[in-house]
Amino acid sequence: RGTPKDIANRAKAKGLSKLKFYCQMCQKQCRDENGFKCHLTSESHLRQMKVFQSNPDQVMDSFSTEFESAYLETLKRRHSTTKVNANLVYQEVIRERHHIHMNSTCWATLSDFVQYLGKVHKCVVEETERGWYVQYIDRDPLLLARQEAARKRAEAERMEEQRHMKRMDEIRREAIAKENGGALVQGPTEMDKTFSTGVAAVTIVLPPRITTAASSAAHIHATNKLSSSKALGWDDEDEDEKQKASKPDVKNHEFKPVASKKRRWDDSTTKTSHQGGSITNAKQNEATSNNSSPVIAIKDVRKKYWLHKDIIVRVITKRLANGDYYKRKGVVTKVIDKYTAEVEILDPDGGDILKLDQDDVETVIPKAVGERVLIVNGRGRGNLAYVVRLDANKYQADLKLFAVNGHQLISDVDFEDFSQTT
Repeated sequence: RGTPKDIANRAKAKGLSKLKFYCQMCQKQCRDENGFKCHLTSESHLRQMKVFQSNPDQVMDSFSTEFESAYLETLKRRHSTTKVNANLVYQEVIRERHHIHMNSTCWATLSDFVQYLGKVHKCVVEETERGWYVQYIDRDPLLLARQEAARKRAEAERMEEQRHMKRMDEIRREAIAKENGGALVQGPTEMDKTFSTGVAAVTIVLPPRITTAASSAAHIHATNKLSSSKALGWDDEDEDEKQKASKPDVKNHEFKPVASKKRRWDDSTTKTSHQGGSITNAKQNEATSNNSSPVIAIKDVRKKYWLHKDIIVRVITKRLANGDYYKRKGVVTKVIDKYTAEVEILDPDGGDILKLDQDDVETVIPKAVGERVLIVNGRGRGNLAYVVRLDANKYQADLKLFAVNGHQLISDVDFEDFSQTT
């Protein structure tokens, strides 16, 4: 021991030798053909062969099971569920010196073994020009539970989206009905293209003049903002900053009729005093309609806090429950103080209620035009509106207030200043 020959023999024994000189029953690797022939005539080998002859099927099934377990364990540990070449995995298996050789199993070739894995549904196999490729099918109970939870969460979000779209359709129809004075919205009809040769007379009936239109509109706007602020959970500090409706003095004001201007007509046009009166009445009607719906100035009320009741927010913190609530949506059910609120996670079976800071959530922007939102900060803070235009590049949107606020358009509103509401 310690001689150069012994050192050389041990160095050769460390590496892998030829497969045809390996005895699986005795688990002995011979270096050359002469050594393998001597091993076949040894007493230990003959005893092992007698054991094999007594029950060859059981011994071969045992070797096959061990080889299959080693192959699947290597595939799962090193490649997980990615698609990989079957021969590459086999080369990683046989790097182990005392591995189970394939010539001692029930499969003659690696292709037969790969096809067997596909038949028993333990792997997804595919034959390509570069050979057989395998992909491990993970049936871990924890993984299956996570996948089922993710599927349920996606289904809950889809159902909530459908319910929200249905509510938005109803609100849109009600808003259109209010604009038309409660009349039903009818579809387009064909135009009557038959013309008569006679002169058509147009009669316009003017509605009674409303002298206190500006004061009544301002009173409605102030009452609506007061009621919405109480419902959204504002504090007394926001109520002091509301606009006070100004009432103009119209007691001693006299309204004089507008004198109609006479227009000169060509000789080919029929001069009728009735037509002149109709034009004058139309101008007076347009002036009256413009005065009856005054434009109310939108005040820019920007605060450091923006949480409101009944808005939908998204959780952006990973510190809760190891990130289980990350990117999940919820509804603000209660505003505790200026910067904290209770959020109910959206779930069909009833979501968890969390107490979150406003830095842990963000606003939710609707995906479609026409959906209802609540302005939580800046211009029009606390007002309900619906989306007119979305600009994903600038992260801004154009919003239009509801009919109570005069259908005013607020343009270039940042995504962080409004959120989707229930």
